Amino acid sequence: AEAKERERQKAEQERKRKEEAKRKAEEEKKRQEEQRRKEEAERKRKEEQARKEAERKRKEAERRLREQQLNALAEEAEKARESEARRQREAAAARAREAQMLTDSEKYQALIRDRLAQAWYPPASATENMVARLQITLLPTGELQGVTLVSSSGNTAFDNSALSAVRSLNRYPVPGDRDTFERYFRQFTIEFNPKRLR
Repeated sequence: AEAKERERQKAEQERKRKEEAKRKAEEEKKRQEEQRRKEEAERKRKEEQARKEAERKRKEAERRLREQQLNALAEEAEKARESEARRQREAAAARAREAQMLTDSEKYQALIRDRLAQAWYPPASATENMVARLQITLLPTGELQGVTLVSSSGNTAFDNSALSAVRSLNRYPVPGDRDTFERYFRQFTIEFNPKRLR
């Protein structure tokens, strides 16, 4: 009976030991499972974080690119505006210069006509409808370089009187501005008519 009791106790201990080992194995299994779940969750979190970071970088790059494109467009527009404004300023300056040259030329043309009218003595045979056209060439100093009869009045005495008047002026009033001189006074024509010079 004692041996049986020992046997039973031994069996009981063995059963308990096995149960304990089984319980420990299950706990270990649970612990490992828990560890795997944690690692999986951590991996997913990191993946999500990396995805979000990549998305943020992509959006940032897109934003920067858009900004650069907009800046480039704005710069182009600004350059175009500046060049247009410059063109307009230059055109306005050119128009002002043209107007100034024209005004100056009209002033000097009137002076020249006055001087010639004073120096001209038409012949007694001159009639109101006679016209002699003369082409005058001047030097920048206002000195006469040459004169030619472009169209005759049909009266030699009349033509010669006009030519004499042109040659009698030793210096013509001309503008100091070279461009104005070159354009309007280097060479020009004047019509001699008893009523008016033009």
